[in-house]
Amino acid sequence: MDTVSYYGCAAWIASNYGYGAPFIWDNPKVEYTHKDTYRKDMDAMVRTTTIRTPDGDLTSESTCFRADPPSPTQKPLKNLEADFPKFRHLLRPPTDINLKEVETIRKYCHERNQAYGIGVGYPGLHGWFGAVQDGLESLAYASIDNPAILDEWFELDMAIVVKTLELLCLNRNDTPLSQ
Repeated sequence: MDTVSYYGCAAWIASNYGYGAPFIWDNPKVEYTHKDTYRKDMDAMVRTTTIRTPDGDLTSESTCFRADPPSPTQKPLKNLEADFPKFRHLLRPPTDINLKEVETIRKYCHERNQAYGIGVGYPGLHGWFGAVQDGLESLAYASIDNPAILDEWFELDMAIVVKTLELLCLNRNDTPLSQ
């Protein structure tokens, strides 16, 4: 935010991008671990993430070359049919909203004349390609070979969207920030 203010440009601060994420998930059966490794041969940091679920582990990898942003190099769903039962554990609606976090980020953005919004996504291939190795290509094949998995994924994602909107409506804050 300091950089954005210094250069006079707009920031993109939205909860669905990991900044000021106000939602709380109760998912004690899933555990994330990260391992960061410097790869001298690539002059890059590689982060390997392991997601432990009751149905087995998923792994992903992100590579960050010097002076570049991190890029996904391995996604958690490498074989949709084999990995989706594990991934299903990640598709749970939030249980609550952290209003203190919402107000902290909202005020922080307001003080810097930046917008803050709580992002609510919607189900579909556009949102799923980031979790599936080979992205849209794999999902296009799955729409023919495994449509039931995509139908289930849609329903699970829709339950997340509905609960998210319910929480936002129940905890709506119309209080304007002072100028």
